Amino acid sequence: MFKDALMLAPKFQKLTEWPRRESYYVGVDLAKSVDRTCLTTIHKREWKTLKGWKSSYTVTNITQFPPKLEYLEQAKRISEYLDKDTFRDVKVHACVDASGVGAPVAEILRDEFGLKFRPIVITSGDGKKNNRYSRNWLITNLAIWLRKPNFKVPMDLEEAGALRREVEAIEEVESQSGTIIYKVNTPHDDRLMSLCLALLGCTRSEAFSSGVTDIFFSHLRLT
Repeated sequence: MFKDALMLAPKFQKLTEWPRRESYYVGVDLAKSVDRTCLTTIHKREWKTLKGWKSSYTVTNITQFPPKLEYLEQAKRISEYLDKDTFRDVKVHACVDASGVGAPVAEILRDEFGLKFRPIVITSGDGKKNNRYSRNWLITNLAIWLRKPNFKVPMDLEEAGALRREVEAIEEVESQSGTIIYKVNTPHDDRLMSLCLALLGCTRSEAFSSGVTDIFFSHLRLT
């Protein structure tokens, strides 16, 4: 189901001529030695129609840090990213990986930089509880978003091709109990997991609906 789920299309054109609300959702997948820390940003736009408010979710940035950065330097760069001018006058919701090597960085972000974010502990197995989410649950959530017509990834993003390859590397495997387990057949999945964390934030703000699987697009259609 993940094969060709991300289809490339022309560059996104920003539209500004409607009454709107907007906010940002940032997913931070932390790493130090094997993978690279990655931040994925999703811009939520809402505009008013005669039938009520409609919304769109667009991936606007995928940022990777250099490998093997010290924890303090990673925390500093994350804090600076979330404090940039783009986010000054809008709400920003950050979901930060607080499991494994992410735990010390999340602690520094909270204690030394005073950053407000939602710490997420990524677990094995399945399901979720409080701030603990399994990889399987996060990828299942991604699969649902890939069917949503209002979720898009512009092709002109520098990391769009690499993200597509990571998504297409997801494989469905049936366990002995009959449940579906998702495996990612690629050495690196930092872009994929940071997207999953950003979408976790989006999930809290909108109910799911079904739609097309083409999440790369040319421009936002209001009809």
